[in-house]
Amino acid sequence: MNELREREKELCDYLKEDQIAIDLQKEVPSKGDMAAIEKSIQTLLVEKEYHLKTFRRLKKSLEQLMEDLEQPNKSRFEVNVLSQMEELFILSQANLQQLNRLVDGYEQKVKENKQVCLELQEKIQNMYSRLEIDPSEHLHVFGHTPTVLAKLHEEWQRLDNLKLENLSRLINQQRRQLEAMWEQCYVGEDDMQAFQPYFSDDYTEESLEAHDKEVQRLQAYYKEWKGIFMDINKRDKLWRKFIMLEEKSNDPNRLKSNRGGTLLQEEKERSKVKQHSPVRERRGVLHEFNHNTPTILASPGSKANTITFSSDNTSHGSNPPVNSL
Repeated sequence: MNELREREKELCDYLKEDQIAIDLQKEVPSKGDMAAIEKSIQTLLVEKEYHLKTFRRLKKSLEQLMEDLEQPNKSRFEVNVLSQMEELFILSQANLQQLNRLVDGYEQKVKENKQVCLELQEKIQNMYSRLEIDPSEHLHVFGHTPTVLAKLHEEWQRLDNLKLENLSRLINQQRRQLEAMWEQCYVGEDDMQAFQPYFSDDYTEESLEAHDKEVQRLQAYYKEWKGIFMDINKRDKLWRKFIMLEEKSNDPNRLKSNRGGTLLQEEKERSKVKQHSPVRERRGVLHEFNHNTPTILASPGSKANTITFSSDNTSHGSNPPVNSL
């Protein structure tokens, strides 16, 4: 009985648990008392094994996290956890909870470092392209440790200084990109004129930032409604083909040069194009727009009747506005 009781006490001390209540005044313990102690020991052994597995898992995570953070053991608790002598660490529920919170905190710091590194690397790569930096001068670092993070911050600062020295060239680059987005998004003249930095002679960091934001805004808008813009482009090509066929039909010499069934082929193409005539399309657009379906209509063959593009109509989930039909 004493031996069992001592074994139970040893496990309880290790796990910071209480021993079961037994009447120690009895000269001879009952079979029920003996069975209760044996059951308690078995339960404590199972709990110890579970706590030990949990401890080793958390310890391994902590070792990797502190390596990622390049951080030495700061507290006595951390020293006890990472000691080679596992018996120094009391496997109590409270200690395991504290260890779990410690690991969670370091995991969050590592996660934040990873995100900052990814963002800096992307910004740095974009700036390399914009500044046309020779690849031999690119920074090559891997990982997300504080050392890597410091190098990335240092490189970004260097590139930011170079950017200020090349504002004129960078702003003109963004203007060419902005013109391409105006073309893709069928932006009207009034909306182009509304973006004043494009027409300014001030080559400042504020102007570059304004151009960057406007390009990003248009890119996001185009991405959201890409399918519709592609349909407009397809319709414009179809319209230009229709105009070309009409011009051919008015050519007095076409009858003389009808070789290989050219006239028949033209008539087939004309019939195909008429199936997608502007009248049909405008009716369809009106129907869709009246039923709250995102719709855009661009003018056939030109951009005289282009899409109105304003910040009030470009929020996520809003419908692209339609000009007069």
